[in-house]
Amino acid sequence: MIRVQICSNSVTMEGHAGYGKKGSDIVCAAVSTLLYVQVRLLERQDKLRTCRIEPGHVVLLLRDGADVSVLELGLRWLAGEYPQFVVIDNKL
Repeated sequence: MIRVQICSNSVTMEGHAGYGKKGSDIVCAAVSTLLYVQVRLLERQDKLRTCRIEPGHVVLLLRDGADVSVLELGLRWLAGEYPQFVVIDNKL
């Protein structure tokens, strides 16, 4: 299961989806795509202080005014569709 915590100045993700085999897990692929698009956008806007992405562990530290609403919307949709694989704890 992927556990996501979204705060006003950070996003953390822990775990693995476990929906399918490594390399063919559609939930993992969806979360990864959302994450990497958000990271690139934050970099372009100079709103990302720190980014650490490792297997099963992600930490994004955000600058003031960073908008992660698209990431949050996508993750909430995935959590609704695959609640046993993605859980969100919103601390905004």
